[in-house]
Amino acid sequence: MTAVDTTELLRLARVESAYRREAEQLDANRLADWYNWLHDDFRYEVPIPVTYGATGEAGYSERGVLAAETKPTIALWVDRLSEELIGSAYAENPPVRTRRFVTNVRVEPCGDDVLRVASNILLSWNQRGEPPVFATAERRDVLVDGGDGLLLRERRVLLDSDVVHLGHLRVIF
Repeated sequence: MTAVDTTELLRLARVESAYRREAEQLDANRLADWYNWLHDDFRYEVPIPVTYGATGEAGYSERGVLAAETKPTIALWVDRLSEELIGSAYAENPPVRTRRFVTNVRVEPCGDDVLRVASNILLSWNQRGEPPVFATAERRDVLVDGGDGLLLRERRVLLDSDVVHLGHLRVIF
């Protein structure tokens, strides 16, 4: 029989709770609430998926990205979605309907108050009455303890498909 490491279980529960809250906020288009979860040094990156050689080995571009964000660029996004400016935010008006399913969460502590977390995500994306589009990816995050809870410092999204069928990439995985 294997002994259960309660510290590891509590750490996993804490991370999964943060991810459930994140999915709830993003699925409800509460980007301003989600913004409060970001560390000041937040970085977000979706590298271009590439397929190499005859074996079809998957990889990711070292230089090209489909999306790159920081906390200041997310702040601009939040401002754009404000009551005063939403009328000119054509890609987000009406808002895209999303649903995030986060699974297979793996947590690795790495230093004081820092966690490396890998998880899988299924994103359902639907806009203007069109059939939903689905995208899957692995997320590689760095979470830090902000005193009152975990903060998201880094997210790298590794898409499973080298062709992205979303109407636009103004979406957080």
